[in-house]
Amino acid sequence: MGVYPFMFAKYDDFLPVVDRLTKEGQKEPYDWDRYAEAFFPKAEELVAEAEKAEQEGNKEKASEFYLQVAPEPT
Repeated sequence: MGVYPFMFAKYDDFLPVVDRLTKEGQKEPYDWDRYAEAFFPKAEELVAEAEKAEQEGNKEKASEFYLQVAPEPT
């Protein structure tokens, strides 16, 4: 599924992803499933932060974290 992750992400969100892709030597033509897997750990981390903020009653902070992992609307 061709979804662009991290629609409203911060630059720092991508650093671990780029590091992983570089270490794995991924280059064009990409294995898109393998490429997408590099985004999962950071996405899961941001969702956990959003859920924590939500449980603490901080909806604004939770919203920011959720938006960081939101895919681009199609």
